[in-house]
Amino acid sequence: MKCTMILTGCLLLALPLASGCSNAISADKSTTDAAATADDDDWQAKVIHSVAEVSTGKLKGTEKVEFDWGWIAWLMNSEIDPDATMTYGIVRIEAGMSNPLHIHPNCEEYLYVTSGSCEHVLADKTVVLKEGDVIRIPKNVPHKAKALGDEPCDAVIVYDSGARKIILLEEGQE
Repeated sequence: MKCTMILTGCLLLALPLASGCSNAISADKSTTDAAATADDDDWQAKVIHSVAEVSTGKLKGTEKVEFDWGWIAWLMNSEIDPDATMTYGIVRIEAGMSNPLHIHPNCEEYLYVTSGSCEHVLADKTVVLKEGDVIRIPKNVPHKAKALGDEPCDAVIVYDSGARKIILLEEGQE
C-alpha cells in the first residue's frame, strides 16, 4: 500500500497512489499506531506519529489584543495549549503607525506580510516589506515595524517558542 505525503500549510495529508490506501493522518490513535508499526524503511511510517490531542485555533471569534498602533490576535501559544512549542498570530499595524522598538529574548520571530506594506527596522538595517515578503528576526535583535501608505499592514507572526517574551526598548505598548 503506497501513499503520498503532502505538506500543505501546516496540514499533513496522506493521499493514495493506488486504490486501497488506508493509512490516513488522523487524531484516532489506532490509525496512527498501525502506521507506526510499519517497516522501518517505510518513510511514511516515520512521518506519521501518534496524536493523542490536537489543538486548533480560528481567527474568527478570536479576541484581538488592542494597542495604540493596531492589534494582535493570538491563534496558538502555550496559554491556549500548554504543549504548544510555537506561537502563531495575526497582527495589524494601522496606516502610518508603528509598534515600539523591542526584542524577544527567548525566541526568533518570523513575519509574513499578507497585505499592505511596512518599513521594518532590524538592528541597524531598514527594509521595506510588501505583500508576500517574509522576514526572520533573530532572538535578541531590536526591531519594530511601521505601516507605509494609506492602508494597514497585516501579517502572520510566528515565534519558535510557545511562551514568547518581549522587552520594550522604547515607550509604547507591546
